[in-house]
Amino acid sequence: MSKIKLIAIDIDGTLVNSKKEITPAVKEAVLAARERGIQIVICTGRPLSGAQCYLDELGLNCQDNEYVVSFNGAVVESTNGQVIFKQGLKYEDYIDLEAIARKLNLHFHSVSLDRIYTANRDLGHYTIYNSRVVKLEVSYRTQEEMRHIPIIKCMYIDDPDYLDSKITSPLF
Repeated sequence: MSKIKLIAIDIDGTLVNSKKEITPAVKEAVLAARERGIQIVICTGRPLSGAQCYLDELGLNCQDNEYVVSFNGAVVESTNGQVIFKQGLKYEDYIDLEAIARKLNLHFHSVSLDRIYTANRDLGHYTIYNSRVVKLEVSYRTQEEMRHIPIIKCMYIDDPDYLDSKITSPLF
């Protein structure tokens, strides 16, 4: 068997428990792997800002040679914030996704590297919660104002049962 060189770890439900904490056993395993020279890469749907507290705890933050795969793979960057790869969404994709949200009466937001945006003045509590988890502020922007904002990720964000009921609607 060849030597393990890299371990990729998701945050929610893998690196952290339901209380959003790294357990002592997990921390010990990660630190032991690092001591053996294994590269640890955090992979997450969150932006870098939403992973930093865990990177701090593991001694991986603010470094040129430590990496995070964020936004569900749309961005790869060093933990000091140097973007190595970025695949965002086109404005036209944003318009289509936002139109579906309006048609289905769903809360929807888009995310850039440093901010969450919504075209809905009625912020959903899941958007606020997500903002706190990923440590990004929320801004209201019209569709037209979004034209020149580099969008990395978009989300329909509501109560899971409500989302399920809408996803199974005739529109889909």
